[in-house]
Amino acid sequence: MPRFTVDLSAELDSRLKEIAQANGITKAEAMRRAFTLLSVADA
Repeated sequence: MPRFTVDLSAELDSRLKEIAQANGITKAEAMRRAFTLLSVADA
């Protein structure tokens, strides 16, 4: 699986962590889901 690095503000990182914890997933999985939603919305 390809990897990439994203620089997030402290606020965005905190929100990402909250979302991931609330859903019982990793931050990486939360980002994958966000990108999936974005790709559907952009279609």
